Amino acid sequence: MRKPYQAKTIAKFLIEAAEAAEPTICMTNSKLNSMLYYVQAWYMIKYGTPCFTDQLYAQSWGVAVEDVHYTFRMFGNCSLWGIMANQIKTDEKLEKKDQKQICKVLYQIGTYSAATLNRIVMNQKPYRDAYANTSNASVITLESLKAYFSE
Repeated sequence: MRKPYQAKTIAKFLIEAAEAAEPTICMTNSKLNSMLYYVQAWYMIKYGTPCFTDQLYAQSWGVAVEDVHYTFRMFGNCSLWGIMANQIKTDEKLEKKDQKQICKVLYQIGTYSAATLNRIVMNQKPYRDAYANTSNASVITLESLKAYFSE
């Protein structure tokens, strides 16, 4: 079984892929974190294992991978460009098959606005359950993603 990536590696790839697809896809910090949620869900369904090791959190304003969110929060709702992705320092490389699959997720839902994606995520059971469960530090579990998206 393959070792999961770090979320920042996936985030860097998503920003660069969105820039290549621009103007069709505009990537913001909020949208980036929503995209990570969907990439993680896709991977759990396809492979039964997480794509990345970092936890997803249900925050009052949406879903977040803390390391990624805090790296880009200074940009607010501005578009994230490849030069901003350089803030992520990693030598980790994505396998070609993973790049293709992540691009499929990006092209399917990346055209939605950050606000729309946030609204969709916040109405889904994994987010709602995590947000309601303060004893779990608002962690969206891998099991909840797999169960919800397998339906």
